[in-house]
Amino acid sequence: MIVSERLADATVAARLADLPAVATQVQRIVMSRQLLNG
Repeated sequence: MIVSERLADATVAARLADLPAVATQVQRIVMSRQLLNG
C-alpha cells in the first residue's frame, strides 16, 4: 500500500510540475487565436 501512495504522490507532483507548461501552451493558443482574429 505504501508503494501505491508513493506513486500517487509522484503523479501529483508530476501534474503540478506540468502546470507551467500547460499554462504556456494555453497562452500560445490564445495569442495565436487573437492574431488570427485580429
